Amino acid sequence: MSLKSDSLSFGGLARFLHWGVAILIIALIVSGELADDVKAIIPPHKAAGILVLALATTRLLWWAVDRARPGDEELSWEKWPSRLAKWGLAALTITMPMSGWLMSSAAQKPIIFFGLFQVPYLVDGDKELAHMFKEGHEAMASVLILLLAAHVVGALRHHFILKDGILVSMLPCLGKCNCNCKGK
Repeated sequence: MSLKSDSLSFGGLARFLHWGVAILIIALIVSGELADDVKAIIPPHKAAGILVLALATTRLLWWAVDRARPGDEELSWEKWPSRLAKWGLAALTITMPMSGWLMSSAAQKPIIFFGLFQVPYLVDGDKELAHMFKEGHEAMASVLILLLAAHVVGALRHHFILKDGILVSMLPCLGKCNCNCKGK
């Protein structure tokens, strides 16, 4: 498997970053819902958010380098909602962790990155600012869940209705699995 994508399949780094961010986002949504009741989940939630920020930033930079992607040549009207959802998800994978980091900074609650180091504060302590970032963080979570659902529905549409191989080209097992579904 190539590191870079081509018009038929996503490259290894694109897949790693996609699935790494996806798995972490799902874990963050679940842990975010549990945070009010299970306080012990908050430190790993914050650390995972910083990891998502790093991976999502790397992913955006890789998009600029790894230009060819399956399905990009298609420019029908259906492509525009897909692109809006894709860019909305990309924006939220940056802004959600940033709002969490800003919220923790304004609340003067440290983020310890998986026991390795403390992430620096971005702003001085300010309860009103912390509350504002918390409200924004929660609102973005709702939008993220909707966009994530649309993304999954779109991927399933590609696989089961269009049968174009786009979903399979992003699977981590391409070339290794026996799914017998490479766009046929």
